[in-house]
Amino acid sequence: MPSARPARLPVSLLTGLAVDAKARTARAARRRVPGLAVVEVAFGPADGAAPGACGLVRWSVTHPDGRTDDGGVELEHLCVSCAVGEAVLPRLLDLAGDGGVRQVLLVLPPQMEADAFLHAFFASDVDGVPIARSVAIDTVACVVDLARVVDDLAGGERLADRGMALAPEDHRAVAVLAADHVEAADVLVCADTEPDVIDSARAQALLHHVNPRARHLRMVPDPVHGLQPPSVDAFLGAWSFDIELLGLRDEAVGVPHPVPGEEDGVVTTLWRARRPFHPRRLYDALEEVMAGVLRGRGHLWLAGRPDEVLVWESAGEHLAIVPGGPWLPEADTGPDAEAWQEVSPERRTLASFHWDPYYGERRSELRFTGIGLDVPSLHRVLDAALVTDEELADGERIRRAAAEDPFAVLGGGEERG
Repeated sequence: MPSARPARLPVSLLTGLAVDAKARTARAARRRVPGLAVVEVAFGPADGAAPGACGLVRWSVTHPDGRTDDGGVELEHLCVSCAVGEAVLPRLLDLAGDGGVRQVLLVLPPQMEADAFLHAFFASDVDGVPIARSVAIDTVACVVDLARVVDDLAGGERLADRGMALAPEDHRAVAVLAADHVEAADVLVCADTEPDVIDSARAQALLHHVNPRARHLRMVPDPVHGLQPPSVDAFLGAWSFDIELLGLRDEAVGVPHPVPGEEDGVVTTLWRARRPFHPRRLYDALEEVMAGVLRGRGHLWLAGRPDEVLVWESAGEHLAIVPGGPWLPEADTGPDAEAWQEVSPERRTLASFHWDPYYGERRSELRFTGIGLDVPSLHRVLDAALVTDEELADGERIRRAAAEDPFAVLGGGEERG
C-alpha cells in the first residue's frame, strides 16, 4: 500500500539544455512512478510578436490517471518571475489540492535556470499565503548531454545564436546558462551520447569539478531503443534540495567548495590573495587569465575601492566582473552590527576567520576550472596583477591607480564575451 502523501506536495525540478534526454526522462518517470503528475513548461512566441521574441508561456499537465490539460499565458514582459507566478504556480496549487497526486515532476524550459525559478517560487504567495506552505521542493535534477558538455561550457555563443533568446534584449551566454544549470543541481542525469570513452569520462569529470556535491546518474544508449532513462527513484523522493545552498550561491563572498583532484585532464584551482589588484594590470591580464578557463567564480578587491566587493563570474568566453555590495565593517557589534546580520552565518564565520587588523575582510578568492589548465602560470599572472608592497604603502600611487581604473570607466565592472 502506498504511503500517505506529505502535507506539502513534493515537487522535483527537471532542468538543463538537453531537451530530448530531458523529455525521455520525464516520460520514463510518468510511466514508472504511481501518483506522479508531470508539468511541462515552454516559452513560445505570442500572436503578433516581433521576430525572435517570446511572449507566451505554454504549460501542459499530465495527471496520474493519464488525463492531460494544457494552456498558455501571454505576458507583456517575459521574465522568470512573471512566468512562474502566472503560469506555473497556479498549476502546482491545483495539483496540491488533488488527492490523487502524490508528487510532481516540473520540467522547466532550457532558458530557465533552477535558481531563477526557486527565487521566484519562495517569493510568491497567494492571497498573502506563501506558496511554500502548500508545495515543497524535493530535488533539482539537471539533464546534460555528455557529448555537448565541453562545447557548451567552452564556447562564446549567445542564446540568440541557438534560437533560444526570450526577447531581442536577451543577451545571455549559453556557457553561463549551462554552468548555472549544473551548479544548481542536486542530481546530474548524464545522457551518454558521446561515443568516445575518453571524452565521455572527461565530460563527467568536468561536471564533477563544476559541481562536486551532485550525484551522477547515467542514461546509457541501447542499440534498439536509444538512450535508456535512469532510475527516477534516485531523485524523485530523494529530498536533496537544500534552501541554504540556494542562498549561498548568491553570496558575494561565498564559501569555497572543496577542490577536487585532477580527473581526466580536468583541473580546478583556488587562488587567494590579501593584497588588492591593481586595476590596470588586472584589466590588461584578463585575456591571459581566461585562456584555458571554462568556469571561474569568486570575489576580488580592487585598489582604490576599499569599500566594494567585486564578483567574478566567467564561463567559456564570457566574463562578468560586477559590484557585489560592501565589505563588512570592522565591528560586528554596535552601529555596525546590522551589516553583519544581513549576510549569511557562513560569511560571518569566514569574515571572522580571515579578519586582518589592517585589511579587515578584504581579500580576493577566485576558483578556476579548465581542461589541461596550467595552474602555476595562471597563479603567476594573477600574482603579477596585484599591487606591490611599495604601491600599497604609497597612498598617492593608489589614488592614481583608482583614477585610471578601466573598470570604473565601464560603469563599475567589466563584461566580455
